[in-house]
Amino acid sequence: MAPYRKATMKIHPLITTTVALAELCERLAKSDFVAVDTEFMRENTYYPLLCLVQIGNQEEAAAIDPLAEGIDLTPLLDLMCNNEEVLKVFHAGGQDVEIIYNLTGKTPHPIFDTQIAMMAISQSEQIGYSNLVESWLGLTIDKGARFTDWARRPLDARQIDYAIGDVTGAPWLAHKASHEGITAAEAIAQELGNKEVHPHGLDRRNIPGCTYCHPQIASVGLTEVKAKEAGYTVKAGTFPFIGNGKAIALGEPEGFIKTVFDAKTGELLGAHMIGAEVTELIQGYVVGRTLETTEAELMQTVFPHPTLSEMLLESTLAAYGRALHI
Repeated sequence: MAPYRKATMKIHPLITTTVALAELCERLAKSDFVAVDTEFMRENTYYPLLCLVQIGNQEEAAAIDPLAEGIDLTPLLDLMCNNEEVLKVFHAGGQDVEIIYNLTGKTPHPIFDTQIAMMAISQSEQIGYSNLVESWLGLTIDKGARFTDWARRPLDARQIDYAIGDVTGAPWLAHKASHEGITAAEAIAQELGNKEVHPHGLDRRNIPGCTYCHPQIASVGLTEVKAKEAGYTVKAGTFPFIGNGKAIALGEPEGFIKTVFDAKTGELLGAHMIGAEVTELIQGYVVGRTLETTEAELMQTVFPHPTLSEMLLESTLAAYGRALHI
């Protein structure tokens, strides 16, 4: 099996031209599925006025401005209605489908609606997307821009950030959404001529997961099992809190930190920890993964004493049979 590769999601600048739309749809046509959502206005019309289309797969997402001067939506509508290979995923897609039908005389297919799926398994009737995410994952999605004038131009960064969030997928975490918002704002600024910003893809494998319970739980990257399933030969090390002086002094001697490395290259593949303040400690490994740190660089880093952060070093050493305090 091929080794795991970093998964980055590219958030595109607002698409306002037919050329950019056609290029996006050509790539999306190779996907197994696309998530689709729309924003529209219908308060003062007899039919919904399409104001924004959001679409994405596991690698990229974009908002499309159907009101942009000269844009031709044909590539998008072909993908929706004439491509049998790509599954179109909606949530409560009745009005989205109505809009597409009004434009084409066809309904998107094949299609999957997550709200209907929830009803089919007797979980809830007509559950909203944010409630679905909260009930299944315990996470809250910011819906503050829901009631807004989508026909107004230019759209602001908050509107586009809100819209893109409906198709970018897991993990649904506040810090991921905030980072996506910054990327979206930078993309808009660049589109408007600001050359000082440089939008970048989001590496979802480097997003830390934190559970604020007692003891705390935090992780980033691959577990040892997942790393092996991805084809890696691994070195893994675990260091217990009882071996750390600061943890003992705090009266928090229970817990551990585990690190997983690629045995061939020394790449830090993942880290997982349970114990006091691990939601603060995890960022050390997040920075390490972002900078493509190896075990040698971590071993050569000086950690202050006495601190909980020393366990980041000890766990790394443990992976190579060199831990000092166990």
